[in-house]
Amino acid sequence: MNISEKINITIIICCLTMVSFSLMGQSNVSVWGTVSEGKIKGKSKNFKEAQISIFLIETNNRIILKRISSNKKGKYDTELDFDNYYKIVFSSPGFVSKFVTIDFRDIPVEDRVGGFKMHIDISLFKQIEGIDYSLLNAPIGKAKYYAKTGVIVWDMAYTRDMMRKVRNIK
Repeated sequence: MNISEKINITIIICCLTMVSFSLMGQSNVSVWGTVSEGKIKGKSKNFKEAQISIFLIETNNRIILKRISSNKKGKYDTELDFDNYYKIVFSSPGFVSKFVTIDFRDIPVEDRVGGFKMHIDISLFKQIEGIDYSLLNAPIGKAKYYAKTGVIVWDMAYTRDMMRKVRNIK
């Protein structure tokens, strides 16, 4: 093997090493799901082209970081970065908006390898004049990282309580 071949092999090995390190260090969370059109009580169907707005909570919810739309089947997906606390708002004209909060701060680097995946399905119902929806000024769900388990977990007790309250909206 001549010197030129050795240099080429060394360059290829260095490039492959850099690619593998950059893939290992990817710091993102894949968020996807379906937005459905429902009623306070009753069966729901997939929503056509809902808006999903993503805010950084640290900026007092004033600046939209990203806005995406669901497809015609109500499906959406996006990527979010670690080290942020997000508010994800699901909305459509004539429907009551709902939101969730997800805290991706304080996740150790070693637990970020490969990223995380979060599946969020949500149902929006038609807004009816005269009904007080102020309950939905609070998140419908909350998730955050738990160091003991090394995963991002939904606060299911909170979510169950919110769902019970939503069912009682009249």
